[in-house]
Amino acid sequence: MSQKLTIKSTISRKEKEKLKRRKTILKSALYLFSKKGFFKTKMEEIAKKASLSKGLLYFYFTSKEEILEEIVKEIYRGFMERIEKIKAKSISPAQKLEEFIKFEWNFYKRNKKFANLIFELYQEEGYFLKKGKVKTFREVHLREKEVLKNIIKEGIEKGIFKDYDPELASFIVSAIFHFVFMKSRGIKSHEEILELFLKGILKK
Repeated sequence: MSQKLTIKSTISRKEKEKLKRRKTILKSALYLFSKKGFFKTKMEEIAKKASLSKGLLYFYFTSKEEILEEIVKEIYRGFMERIEKIKAKSISPAQKLEEFIKFEWNFYKRNKKFANLIFELYQEEGYFLKKGKVKTFREVHLREKEVLKNIIKEGIEKGIFKDYDPELASFIVSAIFHFVFMKSRGIKSHEEILELFLKGILKK
């Protein structure tokens, strides 16, 4: 009986060690991707930063593209659930829009290294459009945009927002975020983004 318990305990410790190494790899890779750039970072540099041999790194991940995909999955874990909850709230579309913008502001502010990485990949023309490239990011981005579009559409239908194209309006909000976070421009709070956008969309 005691022998079985010892085996289970040993397996548990091994799994915990694997998870710890995996987390260290992702953290090290994100640091290097943000500092040096995704395209300039080499697998051996990630291994060195994570204090692993290159061979052991390849045991966990076969390429830096695979590491990137895992980073995106980890950072966006629970992201869409929060966005969907905002959309489902029994509040006005203007309040939903404010909560949406506040949530996104705080999210990307907390994940500045990730925002820098995404900006670099956007600079590489068509990177996110290439088949199989960062699938999770594309999925999240499309769902995120759809939620925003629905909030704006609801506001138009209720006569709160001007009759703009919801697709265009959601694109403008995304563009403002990209400009602020990815180019480190002067807007200091989510209230400034909200005010800037609502000036154009709210009915008088």
